[in-house]
Amino acid sequence: MSEPRKPVVATVEDDESMRLLLERILINGGYDARPFPDGESALEWLKTGRPDLILTDVMMPGATGYEFCARLQADPELALIPVIFLTSLDSAHDKAQALAAGADMITVAANPGEPENSPAFLVREAIVTAVRTGIIPLKRLLEAESRVRRFRGLLARKPPRPSRKKGVS
Repeated sequence: MSEPRKPVVATVEDDESMRLLLERILINGGYDARPFPDGESALEWLKTGRPDLILTDVMMPGATGYEFCARLQADPELALIPVIFLTSLDSAHDKAQALAAGADMITVAANPGEPENSPAFLVREAIVTAVRTGIIPLKRLLEAESRVRRFRGLLARKPPRPSRKKGVS
């Protein structure tokens, strides 16, 4: 009998030590971790891979987490993947910008030195909250409904009828 599929969590984090730490936290938590150093490499992987959740940083060189999230939202195939920002940015403007970009949740480490703001705690809190509030299952349900609607649309299309020209039998 095969093992059940582990939930896949993609992380987008430019800081290598934080990326490795997040990967260890996720693997130890029973997740299939897919770490990426930037949004571009994550988007490349997303052409074929589908995570159950994306955890992303905000401040990264090149495209920011906001821009990465906005690109996900612009693609109907990727827009339903839940996105959680892990950040130290705590202003109302930062939170509004994350939500406007399409984030499902923002987890803020206001005082990174405190135990309740450790990366392990924040990742667990983010994932547990996403599952409890229904962000992850709801997005999966919406994705499935979207596929069903597209399939029904294809079935509803009638094949073109051959045209009959007058005087031709």
